[in-house]
Amino acid sequence: MKNWRTIALLCALCGLSACGYNRFQSLDEEIKATWAEVLNQY
Repeated sequence: MKNWRTIALLCALCGLSACGYNRFQSLDEEIKATWAEVLNQY
């Protein structure tokens, strides 16, 4: 029974980490686009 809890916890952590990674990537692209606009205006 304890093994099932461990497996479920690991699966949940893996699932949540993928969502966080995608969010970081989208924020990174947004920052790069905004900085490109700053450089363009400069």
